Amino acid sequence: MFAATATRRLATVLPIVFFTILFFVLFLLINPARTCFLQQPLFLLDTRFFCGFTARPGGLCEYLSLFFSQFFCIRVVGAVIITALFSSVYYITGKIIDQLSGHRFPVLQYLPVAALLYLHGSSNRTLVPVLSLFTVLISFYGYLRSSVKVLPVRVAGFLLWSTMVFYITGGGGFLLFQMLCLATVLVRLRKTALPDLAIMFLSFGLPYAANRFLFHGTFELAYLRLLIPDGYYHPKPVLYLLFLYYPLVVVALAFLTERKQNSYGSERVTLIAAVIQIVIVVGVTVPAAVLPLHAEEQFTAQIKYLAYQGRWEELLRNTRGHRSTDRLVHFNRYRALYHTGRLPDDLFRELNVWGQHALFLGAHAGGSVLMENSELYFEMGHIRAARQWAYEAQTIFEYSPRVLRMLTLTNIIEGNYQAAAITARLLEKSIMQRFWVRKYLRGLRDTTVFTGDQPVREMRARMPTEIFFMDGKNPQKELRALLEKNPNNRMAFEYLMAYLLLADRTDEFDLTDEIAWLRRLGYPEMPQTYQEALLVHLSRKGLAWENPGGYAINPVNVNGYADYMNILRDHRMNPRSAAKILYEKYACSYWYYLTYIYPLVNRQASGERKPVP
Repeated sequence: MFAATATRRLATVLPIVFFTILFFVLFLLINPARTCFLQQPLFLLDTRFFCGFTARPGGLCEYLSLFFSQFFCIRVVGAVIITALFSSVYYITGKIIDQLSGHRFPVLQYLPVAALLYLHGSSNRTLVPVLSLFTVLISFYGYLRSSVKVLPVRVAGFLLWSTMVFYITGGGGFLLFQMLCLATVLVRLRKTALPDLAIMFLSFGLPYAANRFLFHGTFELAYLRLLIPDGYYHPKPVLYLLFLYYPLVVVALAFLTERKQNSYGSERVTLIAAVIQIVIVVGVTVPAAVLPLHAEEQFTAQIKYLAYQGRWEELLRNTRGHRSTDRLVHFNRYRALYHTGRLPDDLFRELNVWGQHALFLGAHAGGSVLMENSELYFEMGHIRAARQWAYEAQTIFEYSPRVLRMLTLTNIIEGNYQAAAITARLLEKSIMQRFWVRKYLRGLRDTTVFTGDQPVREMRARMPTEIFFMDGKNPQKELRALLEKNPNNRMAFEYLMAYLLLADRTDEFDLTDEIAWLRRLGYPEMPQTYQEALLVHLSRKGLAWENPGGYAINPVNVNGYADYMNILRDHRMNPRSAAKILYEKYACSYWYYLTYIYPLVNRQASGERKPVP
């Protein structure tokens, strides 16, 4: 009696505990808000937008995915939505198992949820797979309820569900549904299966007929989509395993049901079986939740998200000691150093494996970094360059809220009100973006509002007079142009100095200008890194420092540079021989960067080798 009671309580309590923990894993670790930022879903309350998804198989799943994903920007709401979808898959899986066998096998309900959790640990995954899977399972359950009826009813039900699944989920969902129905017919109907099998095989012509006569697609495309159940060219293997899982469950349940009908286990055995299933569920779910978090792509995604949020201190804590070789990580670390006021002093505190090539991404622009370029130049006050990079991004991400916001802002600042109105009205159709854009729409109706708007006035004052496109290929010229327009542009100055140091261009120092900018920008003393670079510059030129502008070089740095060079001379100017002792004493100095890191940066830039961690 005790064992039976314990088993029932486990069956009641376990799902509640499991999905409660799952919610907190999604909320605290996976973070739907980060997923929303990376995917930038824009759902428009617009008939034309809706019709664009109804014109192809699988479009409705994508439409629903965008609808739900737009709410992920509110972290707790995103965790609730994903938990609800996962629990729905769990529930309908249980109903299918009951329909097939009349017995409960809880572990079979939890394993698909663990697979979905693993998939959603990657921030570039949409809700399309889980929505497709749920639609297929609902349809399969409906088919099971009608499959015990006479042949005409079975056939009509099968064709109806097949058509619906194909239109809603596309080829991948259709193939899964066909496999489930085929497995069911083979294990349940046996001798009377021939008519059902004939109809099922004929129904495989549905994708061709639909693409040929309704959606005007190609034969290859119609059947290629059967094999790619995700919206990506390289779906994860877990997704294929998940789609194979359910047909295997149908076959396994037929075998287990027969065995169970011929055997009677004690209550104690039943309790032990339940405990074993719990152990299996925990053993599968924990790695599914934890493993994706340690992937390098997840670290890069987190850094991008923190940069967009302006959480610069947290970004620096995350990158401290993490020797990432991703250029975008170093790019955002430089931004974080500037925004926390540490760029001049802490530029060489971490390993700069990309050197000056990570200061700007224009020369290495790809689809994933276009908006990073735009946001950097916006921060610098080069509004025209920010707008141009945002337009470049729009060619790839047409409806990205991040892109549309930047285009709205930059066009308003430059006075292109008609262009700003186009993107603003598009954002107004979005449930989650309309609150942000309303204040700008009011200004676009009466543009005199922007004349008195302080942020707009300040950004207009910082814009360079000369028209040029900032792409990072000639940064010293571009940054000096920004400084000529606004000598108080601290970011342009610090990035100019960082570029000259990282690119080993101290010979381009104009000491009079550099000191004048230091004084104008209110530096109480010359930053540590600048002092170290200045000592290199003076040594190469054979000059002495005369303290112009009242700035002095710290004697500690003078003695340090002398000691650094003496160590090299003691090792006959052989960097490899002196590497250990110089790393221990001067690893965070500009001098160490010039000797050991900069040569690697040059080789990497020329394609000779990848940067070393």
